[in-house]
Amino acid sequence: MKSEIDAEEDISKISDCIKDITKKNKKITEKLVKSLDFEKLKSKIDAEEDIEKIGLCIYWISWGNMNVGEKLVKSLDFVKLKDKIEVEEDVGKIGLSIGYLAGVSKKSEEIIVELVKSLDFEKLKDKLELERDVGKIGVCIFAIAIGSKELASKIVNQLDPDKAKTPEVREKIMELKNRYQK
Repeated sequence: MKSEIDAEEDISKISDCIKDITKKNKKITEKLVKSLDFEKLKSKIDAEEDIEKIGLCIYWISWGNMNVGEKLVKSLDFVKLKDKIEVEEDVGKIGLSIGYLAGVSKKSEEIIVELVKSLDFEKLKDKLELERDVGKIGVCIFAIAIGSKELASKIVNQLDPDKAKTPEVREKIMELKNRYQK
């Protein structure tokens, strides 16, 4: 199994494999994850453009072995990751990626705080105002709040309910404003 995972280039397939093995036998997953070629894995994750896939892969690897997951989070090129997040238009993917990475461990959550604080506030706010899916808005703000309640509050308080694309989005923005008011 190790050689197949080391040879696989698609981090979604790596993630799914580790998830499936973890559900069946955590001890086997722990040994497998420890045995993987860390540099190859890191290289595949760095090459991935889909931020949700990056977050999910590291999240499942951490379920196999928390130390390897933390090491992967620490090894991420945060400038590149920040750039990938900022070009992503799907606020749901932004939120999920941040949430998965923060979910690796308490140590990784501290690292993700710095990433969240480095994001371009105006770009993120603009993307949220264009979103039509209330679930994606909620996921994104919740994940940002994991990294920085202050930034989540700042973004939410700048959102204009009158710019909402649907009545449901307007209602969600009002709900978030009540939840994250300073």
